[in-house]
Amino acid sequence: MRHRQQLPSPVQDDDALAALDLGVAFGSIENTTNCAGMALFHTFENNELLERVRQEVFSSISRQPLVIIDTEHLVASPLLSAIYAETLRLYVSTYTFINSPHADRKWRLPKGTTNLVNSELSHMNSDFWNTKNGAHPLQTFWPDRFLIDPADPSTGLTKSLNLNINGRKDDKPYFSLDGLEAAWIPYGGGRIVCSGRFMAKNAIIMVCAFDSRL
Repeated sequence: MRHRQQLPSPVQDDDALAALDLGVAFGSIENTTNCAGMALFHTFENNELLERVRQEVFSSISRQPLVIIDTEHLVASPLLSAIYAETLRLYVSTYTFINSPHADRKWRLPKGTTNLVNSELSHMNSDFWNTKNGAHPLQTFWPDRFLIDPADPSTGLTKSLNLNINGRKDDKPYFSLDGLEAAWIPYGGGRIVCSGRFMAKNAIIMVCAFDSRL
């Protein structure tokens, strides 16, 4: 925001800049606030999941009056990251503008055309996502969809279940978005992907972490 204010704007007056700032502020918290609430709702709805989250959180947040937070550990937590990713998969539906500036060749988009890609179609694609043989339909909240357990061949993000565990230092379940560039797109994609996605992830995870301590 500070950098934007310092940029020269010969065609925008103060009123235009104020309106633009309001739009940016609204867009930066609209989905973040709603998704944080839904992530928290599903966490408290499932006692087993809540207990798993609390075990993760208590190792990063002190129980003393002076709260000391290991934010890096929380944001890197596989379980909290999975809750965040599954919330966005289930509840965020956006349109992304796609333009084809290159020659037609093998692409279906004619050169020079602009199209809209709806994220919900990808997020609810039953031919792509792993439901563990129907035990966890795509319309249900299942954060373990984003956790890969090297010891369990039925885990994985997609139905192909191609696990990539080469070079891993341990055999613990881990969070991954590998191979989901065109399937998990709550922030859009390409050069116009939302620049606030890191702030949104931190905010959602911190809400879950603090409230799960109650």
